[in-house]
Order: sequence, then structure tokens, then C-alpha cells
Amino acid sequence: INGNVYEDEINLEIAKCLYEDLVSKGFMVYLTRDGDYDLASEYALNRKNEDLRKRVSIINSCQANILISLHTNYYQNQNIYGPMVYYRVNDENSRLLALEVQDKLNKISNLDKIIHSEDFYLFRKTSCLALLIECGFISNPEEKNKLVTPMYHNIIAKQISDGVISYLKIAN
Repeated sequence: INGNVYEDEINLEIAKCLYEDLVSKGFMVYLTRDGDYDLASEYALNRKNEDLRKRVSIINSCQANILISLHTNYYQNQNIYGPMVYYRVNDENSRLLALEVQDKLNKISNLDKIIHSEDFYLFRKTSCLALLIECGFISNPEEKNKLVTPMYHNIIAKQISDGVISYLKIAN
């Protein structure tokens, strides 16, 4: 949260745009949520852990080929901005996918951000190609103003979609 800007709302709007873009291009796409809620049960002791476990279950049960987990970043230094892509450590195909997506996202920010390997829970518990994308920094005033607009949601989603398609052309 930054003021009245909520990460989960931005992520959901970008996810919906990405969904529409990929479906329009013939992809079968699943969302782990389509509204402003988490997946934890009402009385969960640890909502975040239960939510993540349920997301893993959905991802594995639909036999996804690619997992894209969308997030929005926050950093104490308000000068930091730009989308960042993370991929599963020691997974060459996820790394190549991350390179393509980050390249497309760098065109929006006019930065030369690099990709990062990580060992996130979703990466450990799923077997498909996996990316976690920080779509921008709500701590940066200019980027925060962009991240709340439908036009920018579509721009981010289109670049991610183009990165996925670019990767698939190379991989096949």
C-alpha cells in the first residue's frame, strides 16, 4: 500500500489485461483469482501461506506451461523505478523467457534492467516455466501515477505478452 494505492488492485488489473491479450492471440490462460480477494479460507491461521498453497494447487492442476506471477514493488528510495523480472534459479528456459520479457519491459521504462534468479515458493512448488514480474514501483511518484491507469495496465500487459510470444518463437 502507498497512500490509497493498493498493490493487489494494480496486479489484478494488469493480470486481466494480460489475460485478454493472450486469449485474443489463441492462448489458453488461467487466472488464480479474478476479483479482489485472496484464496485463503476465512479462518486461516496464516492467510499468505494458505493463499500460496492454493495458488500452487491451481497452477499444477491446470498443467500450466508458463506461470507469470504479477506484483508491484516498493522501495525506500523513491528514485528507483521500472519493471523487474525474476526467474526460477537454475532453470535455463525460465531464464530465456525472463530475458525476452525484461527486454520488452525495458522499452517502457527506457532502462536496462537485468533479470534476477530466485528461489521463490511458487518457483519451488511448480514445474512449469516460471516468472515473477514486479510491474513497477509504487514508491516512485511518477511510476505510481502510471500504475493506477488502465492505459498503463494495457501497456505493461502487452509488453509481457510480446515477451512470451518472442520467447516461444525462439524456443520452437
